[in-house]
Amino acid sequence: MLYNIRLMLCIVHDVTEEVHLRRELEFSASHDPLTGLLNRREFYRIVDSAAFKPTGFCLLLVDVDNFKAINDSYGHQKGDEVLLTISRILESTVTHQDKIYRWGGEEFLLFLPERSIEMALQMAESIRLAVSGYQLADHPGPVTVSIGVADHQDDEEIDQLFNRVDKALYAAKKEGRNQVRLYLVEKY
Repeated sequence: MLYNIRLMLCIVHDVTEEVHLRRELEFSASHDPLTGLLNRREFYRIVDSAAFKPTGFCLLLVDVDNFKAINDSYGHQKGDEVLLTISRILESTVTHQDKIYRWGGEEFLLFLPERSIEMALQMAESIRLAVSGYQLADHPGPVTVSIGVADHQDDEEIDQLFNRVDKALYAAKKEGRNQVRLYLVEKY
């Protein structure tokens, strides 16, 4: 009190910029800077969380064929253009439940919840066809992708599933590229 007058002091601080910066930081921690897709770190954050219920899903691992040759022949800017185009093709193929991750380099991982292996194979083939319709200027032939497909098995760890989808991708590459391959688990 000052001269029998009650005073109140208010301090107002605008936190708009701090909130904006925090959101930007969270986004960059979970998304690929080139494509804007989710990144590998975010995939593992989700699957390692207590809320993750690993049932009834498939993984697709997509790799751009001969990507190093594209980068070497046309430069990294054209390589980035190819990655952006493929990421948009992937986005146009999936549903709102599906998740696309830029896995690294020229690889993309698709997480398909509540999908049968048949549906995952159909999606993989439609992605392969859509990408092969993309023609890079001055490139002799279409850009192509190889795709590995695997479905989650009961009691399977995510790393085991990823190992299987990676083997399926390797088989697609080994058998000539521009193919979809499935890794089946033998059941006794």
